[in-house]
Amino acid sequence: MPPVSEPTPDKQVDAHPDVEASPGPEAPSPEASSPEVEAPAPVEPVAPEPAQPEGNPVTNSVLRWTTLLFVVLGTVVLAGSALRHFDTAADLAEGKRWRASSKLLNCNPSRMECEGTHTAIFFHTHEEAQPWVEFDLGQPSTFRSATVINRGDCCQDRALPLVLEASDDQRSWRELARRDESFNVWTPRFDATTARYVRLRATRTTILHLTSVKIHP
Repeated sequence: MPPVSEPTPDKQVDAHPDVEASPGPEAPSPEASSPEVEAPAPVEPVAPEPAQPEGNPVTNSVLRWTTLLFVVLGTVVLAGSALRHFDTAADLAEGKRWRASSKLLNCNPSRMECEGTHTAIFFHTHEEAQPWVEFDLGQPSTFRSATVINRGDCCQDRALPLVLEASDDQRSWRELARRDESFNVWTPRFDATTARYVRLRATRTTILHLTSVKIHP
């Protein structure tokens, strides 16, 4: 008998020979599985502001003293202007008659002496109750201010308290201004007043002496 050959196994036939087999899903890569995180933007270093150089102590001192000097000079100029204003303002009492309540010494202000004392006062009363000096303007006149210069070499408090008064008949007086504090120059201002007589009177027992009295319209 002829030998019997063993059957060969059938080849497996692909059911769909024209369709390529799709590859299986790829395993995700580590880069794909982790979300991408943005790196923080680099921070640029900020340079510190340069320190302001300290001023020269000598220069600063000079500036301070210069400023102070200008302030002082300004004050002096203003004060000088005020005094010049009163010096040049019309004086209703200039050249007019005057009298004092009493006379202890003979004074000569043009020669800066009062019976041996170097001073500019133009009268000197006795020590008495309420001494005064009075000016006759010659006729009723309207005035609004005055300039009273106290004795400058000594004894300024003797004139205090001091009142400025006006009268039409030398009997009835009305007070216009009053000074209670010590002064070199007193420049009282008041409502316009019309009168013929003007008087300065100390309101206590004392001696009265003044350097100058001016009455301004």
